[in-house]
Parts: sequence; C-alpha cells; structure tokens
Amino acid sequence: MSSKIGNSVRISPVALAVVAAIANQSVAAETTEEALQLDKYVVTATQTSHELTTAPASMSVITGKALQETPVSDISDAIRHSEGIHLEQKGSNGRRGINIRGLSSAYTLVLVNGRRVDSNVSLIRGNDFDLSTIPVDHIDRIEIVRGPMSALYGSEALGGVVNIITKKGTNRFQGNASIDFSSPFGSDGGNETRNSISLRGPLVENKLFYSLSVDAQHRDAWTPYQDDPATANAQEDKLSPIEKKELYSVAGNLNWKINDQQTLDLDITHNKDERDGEFLQGSKSSITDQEIRRYTYGLTHSGQWAWGDSQLRYYREDMNFTERGASGAGKMEQTNQTVDGFVSKLLGDHLMTTGAEYRHTKLENARDFKTSGEATVSQKAVFLQDEWLINPKWSFTLGGRLDDHEYFGTHFSPRGYLVYTPTTALTIKGGVGKAFKAPSLLQLTEEYRLKSCGGSCFLRGNPDLDPEVATSYELGINYQQPGWHVGATIFRTDVDDLIQLQSSSQVVNNTRTYENVDAARIDGLELSAGVDLTRTVSLSANYTYTDARDKNTDEILHKRPRENANVRLDWQVTDAMGAFVRTHYVGEQEDSIKGKGDVDLQGYALTDVGVTYQLTKDLQLRTGITNIEDKTQDYDSDYGFSERGRTVYAGVSLSF
Repeated sequence: MSSKIGNSVRISPVALAVVAAIANQSVAAETTEEALQLDKYVVTATQTSHELTTAPASMSVITGKALQETPVSDISDAIRHSEGIHLEQKGSNGRRGINIRGLSSAYTLVLVNGRRVDSNVSLIRGNDFDLSTIPVDHIDRIEIVRGPMSALYGSEALGGVVNIITKKGTNRFQGNASIDFSSPFGSDGGNETRNSISLRGPLVENKLFYSLSVDAQHRDAWTPYQDDPATANAQEDKLSPIEKKELYSVAGNLNWKINDQQTLDLDITHNKDERDGEFLQGSKSSITDQEIRRYTYGLTHSGQWAWGDSQLRYYREDMNFTERGASGAGKMEQTNQTVDGFVSKLLGDHLMTTGAEYRHTKLENARDFKTSGEATVSQKAVFLQDEWLINPKWSFTLGGRLDDHEYFGTHFSPRGYLVYTPTTALTIKGGVGKAFKAPSLLQLTEEYRLKSCGGSCFLRGNPDLDPEVATSYELGINYQQPGWHVGATIFRTDVDDLIQLQSSSQVVNNTRTYENVDAARIDGLELSAGVDLTRTVSLSANYTYTDARDKNTDEILHKRPRENANVRLDWQVTDAMGAFVRTHYVGEQEDSIKGKGDVDLQGYALTDVGVTYQLTKDLQLRTGITNIEDKTQDYDSDYGFSERGRTVYAGVSLSF
C-alpha cells in the first residue's frame, strides 16, 4: 500500500501517519498543506492518515465545495448520492435517516471531528436531529465509512460511520457568506431559506487561530394535499409530508499551536432545532411539535513527539428537549460526557495505536420515568490497532476494542483488513470485522414508560436485552488511470440478536417491550466508475445491489431497496460556468401494510439539474431544479411518505 504526494514522490501511509497523524486536528502552515494535498487523505478508518483509495475500509468523501452546488438542509442531503447510501424515511413527516449497506440509520454512527454525536437516548421515534448539528459552511469534508467500525468506535458503528470534519483557521484570513433559497413548484408551501456566514483566520500569527460559523434555516411545511378533492376528509388537507423547520446553529473553534509539537483545540457549538407539522400515522393524523437545544463543548490536546503521536480530549453534550404531540407534552434533559485518547508509535514496519474511552450518559425525563425521573449509564473501552506495512505492496491492519457496559458487561470487537497495491493504478483490498450495537438507555430501563399503540398502551424497557452483533466481510478492487476509474466491492453482513419491539398482539397489561428475536443476512455489491468524456465533460456513476433477508425465514427485510443507483454528468461550459445533471434511482422494496400484508413498492428516479457561475473571483451564483420530473408518491399510497416535488433553488456565495 502506498500514498502519492504530488506527482512523483511515494511514501507509505505508515510514514505519512507519523508526519500527518490526526490531520483533522492539527493546523499546519499553508505551504505544507498545499504540498501534501491533505484533502486527498482520510482519517476515519484508522484515526491515522491514509490515501482514500488505499485506506483499510470502503470509503467515500464529500468535499465542502460539493456541498455548495445544491441546497443542503442537513447531512443526509449531502451524502444521498454516495454509493451504498439510502435515505430511509423515518415516518410520514419528511424526516430521514442514513441507511448504509441495507442497515437502518440506527446502525450509523455520526461523528464530528471524531467525536460522537448522540441524541438517541432521549428520542426513539423519528430522531434525525443529529444530522443538523453543524452549520454547512463550517464543514470542510464528510468522510463516510461503509462497513463495521466498532473495533475503533464501539457501539452504533455496526453499519458504518459518517464523520463530519470541520474547517480550521490558518494564518490567512478567510470568510464566506451564503444565501440559499428553494421553493417547490405550486402554492403548497415548503419554501426554504438558509443564511450563513463563516470566518477563519489568525488571532495571533503562527500561534492562535479561530474558525466561526453561523447558520440560520427556515423551512415552511409542505402541504401538497391542501384543498385536494381526493382527500378523505378536511383533516387531511393540513397534512404536511415535510414538516416546518426552524434551525439556528453556531460553531466555533480555537486552535492554539503551543509549540512545534503540541496543539490545543477548543470547540463550542450551539444548535437550536424546532419542528412542527401534522402528518398521517396509520389512519389517523398526528401532530409533531418538538424542539432540541444542544450545547457541545470539546477540548483536545494533540501532540507530535519524537517517539510518536498522541491525542487526549474531553467533550460534553448538553441537550434540552421539548416534545408535544402523540407521546404527550414533556421535557427531557440529556447529558453525554466523554473522555478519550490514543497514542500512536512507529515500531519498525508497524504503526501501533492504542487508546481508551470513558462515557457517561444521564437522562432526566419525569414524563416517562415515573418513579425516579432519571436514568444513567456508564461505559468504558480500550482498543489496540496495528497497521503493518508488510512491504511496499502489502499492508495489513489488525485491531480490536473491548467495551465494558454497565448493564450488559463486556463485548469484544475485532477487525482485520488487508490491502494489496500491485501497481500505482490497481488496489485490491478486503477484510472482516465484528461489530455491535448496545441497546439504548430507554430500551434497557424497566422503569421507562412511553405512550404507544395510539395512546392505548405503553412501551417499557427490558434490562435483559443483549447487544445486537454483526460479522461483516468485504472484498473490493479499484483501478485508476488518468481520466477514468472503476471500482467494485462485494460484501456480506450477518446480524444476530436484532432488537425488535413486540407486536401489538403481544401486549400484556397494556404494555409492550423489546426483545432479542431476529437474525438477518445482507449480501450486496457496489460498483462505481467515472470517465472524462472530453476536456470539459465528465461522467460518473455508482450502483448498489442489496439482498437483505431474515436468516430464519429467508423473507426479504422491509424498507430496504434492492437497488440504488446514481448517475452524474458534469460540463465545464466556460472557465466561469459549470453545469450538471444527475439522477438518483431508488429501486423496488417491500413493506408490510396494515390490511394488505407484504406489498412490493415500485422503484422511482429523481433527476436534478444545476448551474454554477463564478461571476467574479469571490462571488459565485448557483441555481437549478431538483426532482425535475416531479416524481412523488401519493400520500395515502403504500409508501407512507412523499418525496418533495419539483423544486427550484438559487443561491449566492461571497468569499472574502
């Protein structure tokens, strides 16, 4: 395995890791950053730096530049067109989750600069608030790992990891201000605006740097069935398949370069996210009215020493939820505190990384914890990783993590990954890993009671639950030449002890609980390719096939499209103007519909077109239309959700 610096120098990732480990945390001189081209390198797979194509994992990267081309409400919009990704609909109010390789969003771990983001302890229904945590203009890139990463990150990384890496300040002052607007065709609402400003630069040259971003979004509820004579009753006229949203985010970073070996980062974010809408739940309408206020603080010390590298950090999330709606009015406070760190040292041809983590979560919820009003859980972990450069063509990464959970005890997650680069153009890699997902605090706590069954029963936690566990295998090949590339990956994931909510027929004393019952097998294939058709026109595409089945019955798992595909054509019309057209295809899937049983849902395609124009060196204009064919599903159809219809967008960005 090798990495390329510029066009001529080749070094191993092991050596690169010593030079540029923890790249997302440190601030180097601008000339060094340009020479190393660090944007071509990723850190999420190992917590050390690797070239994207030879990283020991299946990975994709979304750049900050790509985020500016189309309207992006949250992270799900940004990564929707990546291979292996499907946006699952979390209810009928327009909320979405990130499904990776056929595993639901509950198995996708969201990180910010490697720090876990987690509000799922408080809300178990339709929770997508974590995807709106960071202002879009504060994002430098998004790294996506497809496949299990519990060997490094523990629970929730069973399906994959989405790591949001933010911008850092340098010695050069930089700023950006953006205004974006989008509006569905017609008079049914759904208008969305986003205003943002981002500033970065030095407070003390060569010593102290800052980065600050502010983002404000407003989205009206989209009510395409208003005054529709086909609706069953007047109540449905108000239904909003996309709910109203008010979002305000502030993210800041201070980076102190203590000396040539040490840096100290202070990260502070504040996020306020309000949702309001009325949607169809079964045969009834349901009102959602929720608000989350999130405060995050992080302090990170990074060191690059003669003997190796180190990182030590503390971070804390304070979240206040207000909920009004189907589950009843209530207020919840969740606090997550984490201390973690690692050290990396080069021993011959082995880059050894070892670390530890301690997490403590406290939830205060008088509505659903009738006796004590709160619940807590603590967990700790240690991990060890060996990146072995066998020779210039072969490398092997072996690691494992031991988690100790307050409720269910210890769990070990090993992982091994082999990378072979016979030439600079060809990479063959594959591996096997075990991962787990711990039951949530609500699922584990017997005292917990939440209204369910339309208000006729309660959900109760089950302290006897075991973690869900998975074993995954993958083998991939990638070939790159100037002007074109192709890649293919096959994968299999076996999941046992899936946690499932008891069916309505199992209600006892008006109570339902959770149980370990299911086992699943997911087989899949990912294909990707790109080619420069001319000097100014390029074509790229990816395709994912997923066969997800119950291992006991061989029945197809619901709400998992068998196919997903993306095709994109880019045209650099002039030096200042660029245009694109892209199509996103969601294949057939199966679902269980009350009164109908299992139903096959037909696939559909969404096509977007867009134009960007660099009016001046610092001023960029963009416009386009998403879902140009106006493909939507009827709200009362078997889908249970509706894609937003044909929408026009426009935006302007000023750099300074």
